[in-house]
Amino acid sequence: MGLFDKLFNSSNDGASYGFNPINEMDAWVGIFYACASVDGNVSELESEMLTNRLVYKSWFDTATSDNLFRPYKQAASSIGSMGSKLMIDKSVPFISEDRKETLFCFIVEVLMVDGVLHDEEKNILEYLQSSLEISEEIAVKVLQVYFMRNKGNLILED
Repeated sequence: MGLFDKLFNSSNDGASYGFNPINEMDAWVGIFYACASVDGNVSELESEMLTNRLVYKSWFDTATSDNLFRPYKQAASSIGSMGSKLMIDKSVPFISEDRKETLFCFIVEVLMVDGVLHDEEKNILEYLQSSLEISEEIAVKVLQVYFMRNKGNLILED
């Protein structure tokens, strides 16, 4: 750890080294945080959505809260220095091929929770689509479904 790392990041929880996923669940958390934070804020509702999705996925070990909170805390403390795209880049290699479309759907759902997609959210979705190698056809279908599903909903303001 360098002199400036010690000065500006005194925690010893691994966050000073950036976000480093070690498994697929960590990668889901990293991608979630990278996308949800592009508007400058990860809302409580968005965080609850993440927790609920991960707990109900049979392929993740959520038996202990540390399995979920460790990567979340690391992502939250690293996003400012890493940025969303680098966090996505570090996470994508851990995503199973057969779960990429599921993850993309989940991220669209998270970003649509307030009823609108802002420009920075559109940009990060395009980046994620490319990074996960989701076909344009699938991405368009996913977006169409969420726009139809949310039609007429109240738009929530922060």
